[in-house]
Amino acid sequence: MFLNKSNKVSALFIFLWLIIACADSGIIEGGRFSSSQKSSVHAFYLHDYVSRDKVREHALTLIDESKDLSASFYFSHNSNVPTQSLRLSKNFQDAIDIMTQYHHSLKYVSFKNETGQITFVDCTSDPDNKLCSGSKY
Repeated sequence: MFLNKSNKVSALFIFLWLIIACADSGIIEGGRFSSSQKSSVHAFYLHDYVSRDKVREHALTLIDESKDLSASFYFSHNSNVPTQSLRLSKNFQDAIDIMTQYHHSLKYVSFKNETGQITFVDCTSDPDNKLCSGSKY
């Protein structure tokens, strides 16, 4: 009888561990552009339950010190972003232009400029910000 309870407890712990280990972070990679000119653009789909702080933390983990320019765009999970077009972009500005064409479903943008300054914008509260609206970076 004791062995049977022990097996149940072990199975429960394994099950709980699998749930935690496989938990959906709510941030799904949607595509990326990377150039030989040391620039990159990432696109992500974002579930509604993901907090602003979690997105900001995620964006900071993507900052590549070897890149001069980098941007991460976080879209609503039900968006339809042209990830193939992003991957085949001609250059950094082209990739940015492709992403901002979908500004209506854009939630957040993280941007690192040539001087290393990092900007994080909440496009739901600041939709006219140039990183959200499609103006030249």
